[in-house]
Order: sequence, then structure tokens, then C-alpha cells
Amino acid sequence: MDGGLEPGVTVLVIKKRYNPDSNVVFFLYRRATVYIIKLLIFFIVCFQSCDFGSMKCYRGGECGCDDKFLSTYCWIQGTHTVVRHLNKTVGKEVPYPGIGQITSQDDIIQHSYYIWIYPWLALTIVLFRLPWWMWNKHWGGNRIKVFMEELDVIVVDDPDKVNLKKDRVLAYFCAQINTPIHTSLAVRYIFCEIFNLLHVLGQMTFTDYLLNGGFSTYGLEVISFLRASQESRIDPMSRIFPKVTACLLNLIGPSGNEQLIEGICVLPLNSLFEKIFVFLWFWFMMLAIVSIIGLIYRILTIYVPHVRYLLLRIQNFGSSPTALQAVCKRSTYGDWLLLFTLKNVIHCAFYGELLEALGNKWKDEDEHKKKISGSVMMYK
Repeated sequence: MDGGLEPGVTVLVIKKRYNPDSNVVFFLYRRATVYIIKLLIFFIVCFQSCDFGSMKCYRGGECGCDDKFLSTYCWIQGTHTVVRHLNKTVGKEVPYPGIGQITSQDDIIQHSYYIWIYPWLALTIVLFRLPWWMWNKHWGGNRIKVFMEELDVIVVDDPDKVNLKKDRVLAYFCAQINTPIHTSLAVRYIFCEIFNLLHVLGQMTFTDYLLNGGFSTYGLEVISFLRASQESRIDPMSRIFPKVTACLLNLIGPSGNEQLIEGICVLPLNSLFEKIFVFLWFWFMMLAIVSIIGLIYRILTIYVPHVRYLLLRIQNFGSSPTALQAVCKRSTYGDWLLLFTLKNVIHCAFYGELLEALGNKWKDEDEHKKKISGSVMMYK
């Protein structure tokens, strides 16, 4: 049935539900990104549930605490590495990157981001779905559903019924043309697109803060590290996601003296985090670029009416160029956006008939107004 229309028979096919993912940007944000983050959470949970996946800290010498207590304390309070020890030779100058003697002049990098990973990922899922939820559930989606209720038949082979439904849609657009209703919908739709871009930029900024300023250039640094020679390269993954860190614990001994315990902590989960955040860096960058391109496309369709005409022509719905020109000339951007969105709801053949009828009606009205205006001028 979807393959085409039989000669002499008018067939109307309605998609069972409006697909908000027809917009590529909304699909990447609402569906693709959310699925990816859920998959990442699954990997993290599986890795952490293994015996080797959790953080373990070990103390040196005798002290009044066991390793389990030290591990719990360090997980809550955070661990650290020393900046000046990050680029030293492992096995000769330092036992591990960033681990060594600390002085009062040393710059310390605190590592406690792992506490916030799950809340951050959960909030990320909510925010990536928020624009789609606002549009589809409360704004434009309800307007689309009105048309779906009007066109509530899967297949209609009665031309009279098809024409009746088409006339109802025509009557709606003729009544609502150039009114603030559709303009308001367009403004809200554009707001959702702008929110998408601002959100992904905000995500990158917050992630950079979460990782102590190491996320903004993380992807580029990893590429440079992989391309550099073995002797001169500096590993950004060991700096941001160290596998071995230090932890300090102050205890009060039996005699009341302060006892400083320095533990070494192993963070096997960082071997997974370093790869996850490389992927997220490139994914967020891709989302930002796609969002910017989408907004440029939106600006063109707003300020260049010929672009709107070309978009209708490219779809090849069988409507005449003069009818499409009349539609683009008469309608505001909000009217055009709603009309253009309807192509995702109804069958292309009926959609072409709708545009043709709407364009011819508005074209005839314009010609009639010109004739009346000409007659008035001649009378004067």
C-alpha cells in the first residue's frame, strides 16, 4: 500500500503515531545519546560489581586502621596526585605517575569525580530528554495530535471521505493562517533547538569542572599523545584518570598524638573511565557541531523564503511549483513549519494533494484580490 497509489483509487495512509525523531538533532539528543549513556552506565555497573573493579587502598607500616576502612575513607574524601611527579620516569624517579614526596609548594590534583559519576549521568539523561519532552508532550506534539485525530483512518478508498478530511484540514489552515498560534509553536520549537545546543555546551563545561579542568581539551590531548613519539609524549589519561593515587588519613593515637597515615589507592575503574570520557568528548563535540548546523539551517529557513520553497520541492510530493510558491508566499514561518512537519504524519500522496489544494486556494484568493483592487482603481 505504501509503495504507491493504484490508478483511479484515492488512498490515504496515516502513520500510526507522530515520530518526533524525524528531526535528526532531536533523534541524536533524545534517543541516541540517552541509549549510549544507559549503555555506559551498564558497563560501569558491571565493571564495578566485579571484585577487581572497586577502589582498594593499602597502608604502609603499622597503624590503627585496616585496609577496608582506609579504602572507604579515601573513596569518600578523595585521593590525590602530585603535578610535578606526573611526567617523571616511572620505576626510576617515581613508583607511579603523580606519586611521590609532597612538599608545601607542590600543586596537588584532587580526584573525587567518581562519587558524582552516577548522579551526573542520571541528570544527563533527564536533560537530554527535556527539550523533546517539552515539545512533544506540551507544545507542538499536541498540535500534531490534533491532525492525527482528524486523520484517524489507516486506509480510505472512498474519494468523498478523503476530500472531506482534506477540506477540514484546508479549513483549519485558512482560518489559522498568519495568526500568532503557529508563530508561537515555531518560537517554542526553535527554543528547544537552542536549548539543545546550550545544554551540550553546558555539559562540556560541567564535565570539565568535574574533571578539574581536564575535559575541555581531553580528546585533542589523547590524539596528540597517540601520535607523539614514545620518548616525548605525556599521557593525559594518566593525569586525569590515574590508576594509582595517594590518600592521607589523620588519626589520633592512644597517647593523643596525631598520626599521619599515607595510603596507596588502586583505581581500576579509571581504566574504563579514560576510554568512556574520550568517547564522550567526541560525541559532545559532534552534538555541538550538528546543533550549530541545525540552527544555521533554521535561520536560513526563517529569513530566506526561497529555501522553504526548495525544501518542499525537494520532497517531490507531486505539487505544482506555482502552488508551492503560493503556500510559501502566503504562510508565515510558523504556518510553513507546521505544514512541513505534517509530512511525517500522513501519506506523501495525500500530503501532495493537500499542498496543491492549499496553494491553489490561496493563489485564487490573491488573484481575486488583485482583480478587485484593479477594478477599484479603474473606477476611481
